Amino acid sequence: MRIVRASQVPHAGDRTGRLVQLVRGVGGTEHLTSTYGSDHQHVEWEQFHRAGIAVRSQEFAHPVYPQIGRGFVPDLAAVDMLFSLGRRSGGVLAERRRSVRVVPTAAGHG
Repeated sequence: MRIVRASQVPHAGDRTGRLVQLVRGVGGTEHLTSTYGSDHQHVEWEQFHRAGIAVRSQEFAHPVYPQIGRGFVPDLAAVDMLFSLGRRSGGVLAERRRSVRVVPTAAGHG
């Protein structure tokens, strides 16, 4: 894997145009996002489709794990999991990682 700073890739224009240019600028063919289909619609997904760039939506389901103390308190910081599970935290998170390919439409949802 190669890590490239956005400042090293020419890009200009609106938010969506810049993202498309960044993906193309590094030779990418796919964009991974966690905001597709959410209330945080700041990107015109149809532009990716027109540019021939696939879009994958990252989905995450918060794990339930044995915490220190009684019961389970959801939506805590990742450091809680780290203190509760130690080195096993990475494996638990990796098991929950999932992404699906979406087909952007003019309305912004697949």
